[in-house]
Amino acid sequence: MFIFFNRSGAYVRIDGAYEALNKSITIRRSKVRIIREDNCEFNLDWSTFISPVWQNFSGSIASSNEYAHPFRLEANSLMCAFVEYADPFNKGNILWQQIENKLKPDALGLRTRYESYEEALKVFETFPEFTKAYQNLQDIFFWQAGKYTLTIENQYGTQNAIFKYHFTLHQSDIDKLKCNIEKLLSSILSEKYGISLCYENLEVELKKE
Repeated sequence: MFIFFNRSGAYVRIDGAYEALNKSITIRRSKVRIIREDNCEFNLDWSTFISPVWQNFSGSIASSNEYAHPFRLEANSLMCAFVEYADPFNKGNILWQQIENKLKPDALGLRTRYESYEEALKVFETFPEFTKAYQNLQDIFFWQAGKYTLTIENQYGTQNAIFKYHFTLHQSDIDKLKCNIEKLLSSILSEKYGISLCYENLEVELKKE
């Protein structure tokens, strides 16, 4: 499983496979519930299918995305799936749009005053709106060091198939992912200087219960 925190907020990607035994089925929906040790829950709905594509001209793998949707599996067939699960209410993205709208004018003003991105960033980080935005992003950062349980619920026909796993995040994982909060805010300014920032993500092993 991959864990992300960026402009879309917190979400995960689970790579696996769907299998239909003996009869054809239609997968109607897939949901994920993640529970921390303190019993705080994070409920996600499938949002995107990722399709890796080999690009011969560059020798690399790119990907194409499509919105998650019901699909049919024929009897005794297997289909690999790369599925992103996100907050169905899109709270992270809504918050980000609000933050970006507030900080963009400040970033534009700094771009006209400072030739150096590094100098502008030092000033940008002192703005009260920057500090407030940082705290707001901290508030929706679900992850912390500890053990988690994860449940995948796949709905097909009138039935549900439930799969339970557990995984652990260490403090080093949290520190790595939290770097994205500062990168997110800095990106509002860096874009004015034509600088792209790369975000961190985590790959964790899901262990069956």
